[in-house]
Amino acid sequence: MSLEKQLQLFSRVDHLIKRKATGDTETLAKRLNISTRSVFRIIKEMREELEADIEYCPHAQSYIYKTKFSFKEKILEKI
Repeated sequence: MSLEKQLQLFSRVDHLIKRKATGDTETLAKRLNISTRSVFRIIKEMREELEADIEYCPHAQSYIYKTKFSFKEKILEKI
């Protein structure tokens, strides 16, 4: 996957997390038109590469940020 596509995907996931609108893993995969395995990989990469504190919240039925997180700031730090 190209860097541009990866960043676009991360940005879409970030937007959905901030809205608490990801749904579960299968729902998120369908929204992004990717496999559930890819969802797990993306979440893992965001945790490791961008230090995003992401967890799944059954009450909200969405992935959430446990701590304040700015996707744009993290990307700018990496450049």
